[in-house]
Amino acid sequence: MRKTLVFSLILLLASPAAYGETLVTPRPLQPHTRGKWWKISTLLLAAATSVDAASSWGHQEANPLLRSGNGQFGGQAIALKALVLGGTVGAQYFLLKRHPKAEKYGTVTNMILASALSAAAASNYARHSGSSAANLSPIPSNPR
Repeated sequence: MRKTLVFSLILLLASPAAYGETLVTPRPLQPHTRGKWWKISTLLLAAATSVDAASSWGHQEANPLLRSGNGQFGGQAIALKALVLGGTVGAQYFLLKRHPKAEKYGTVTNMILASALSAAAASNYARHSGSSAANLSPIPSNPR
């Protein structure tokens, strides 16, 4: 019995686990990088927000949250749009950091928002195409 106890003690002390080493070396944790499509969708969302803001600049604004005192789209509206964009992308970044498998939902959300903002910009450009602010070209449209 005594020989078995001494032999077990020697084996235990000689094992790598006794020195804090593991038998299997763990892979170092790699930080999850955002996928290519999420990054592209984020850029498209930022571009669509910019085009929508450019299409509304200086015109009457239908959205009461974006109107200035005189009813036009101005700097305050651009600041609000930038804040919403930054909040959306920032929230997605931190959510995807915790749940990387949900990246496809963030990508689809960004694409849908970018499509809606692009449609709004196209509508704005179509609505304002007859106004004098839209015709800033130095070349007259009907030369004679």
